Amino acid sequence: MVCLKMIEFTDDFRERMRHKLSSYSHADSLGSVRGTVTVSTVKRSDLDSETFIQGSAGRLLSGEGNISPLAYFLSGMTICQSIHFAEWASTSDIKVESLVIEAKGEFSVSRPRSFIKIDYLIKIESEESQERIMGLISRATSDCFVTNTLKKACEVTGLISINGKQPLEITN
Repeated sequence: MVCLKMIEFTDDFRERMRHKLSSYSHADSLGSVRGTVTVSTVKRSDLDSETFIQGSAGRLLSGEGNISPLAYFLSGMTICQSIHFAEWASTSDIKVESLVIEAKGEFSVSRPRSFIKIDYLIKIESEESQERIMGLISRATSDCFVTNTLKKACEVTGLISINGKQPLEITN
């Protein structure tokens, strides 16, 4: 592929990026500055889902009021899990009335910039037995490429709430 166009940056963009990089330097000088990003994925049908994003990451890292890359990154985990839930529930004849996966990521704005901890909560409504639902959760979460990759980089903790009951820790 050949790209013949030069990328051009406006003066306004340059100034915003200087300000942004300055805020990173300020965070580095403070030692430990953290933020959070929260995403929620609601399973609709088949492989369709809808993801909602909130939190300080948009303000801290996009600088434009846009969705931050960290929010997109974290939503990859909730979307990946919802796809694996759909795969396993459909092929195991497990009826699921609703599925919502919420994730909250804590990250460091100061160096080294990275996620520190990710907590997620799977809310599932189903008439199936708890044993069948726990089997579904085990298969779906252990198949998730994104969750398994993140577990190698930071602390990841999962909880499951079945039919609105007290959440249980996911152990795989």
